[in-house]
Amino acid sequence: MEGDRRLILNNTICYLAKEHKDRFSKPITATKLYRLLAFYDFSHFRRTGYPALFIYDYQAWKNGTISASLYIEMRECRGTDKYSVSIGRNDNVREISNIGLADLDYISSMQLRLLDSWFYVLGDSSTEYYRGSPRYLTAWRVAWHRRSKGSSYEPMSYTDECPAPKTLHAYLETR
Repeated sequence: MEGDRRLILNNTICYLAKEHKDRFSKPITATKLYRLLAFYDFSHFRRTGYPALFIYDYQAWKNGTISASLYIEMRECRGTDKYSVSIGRNDNVREISNIGLADLDYISSMQLRLLDSWFYVLGDSSTEYYRGSPRYLTAWRVAWHRRSKGSSYEPMSYTDECPAPKTLHAYLETR
């Protein structure tokens, strides 16, 4: 199952990298990718009751949501067969480029529509919605207010995004 989850994530990143390059003629930055993935994943959970990406290490940081493991991969410029990661013009910026096309067998048509809707909203980083985006995720707000004094981040949970049946809560908490 872990392999399938990674294929889903890799193909989703490849899809977003290609869409960004096509629309804006430049690679997507890691920061923008983190935001798109989080909004997509948590909104998918709200809509269906289960996450699309099954990322269990989301963290609420001051400026947004980050997957701890994905952050390390991007910082170390570790790509996959579906995308590459490089250091941008600014040493602190990581840029992600697609390698080939995403295998859409791993992304349903409903998920593509959801990805595209978030891409439309968050694709342009000059918008107010993009700059203020962390506060629009309920799970981020819950985690950020729960964090210990002085802590720069707090783990997030899908179940903080919306109420779900107790059996789903129990299942997700064991992952």
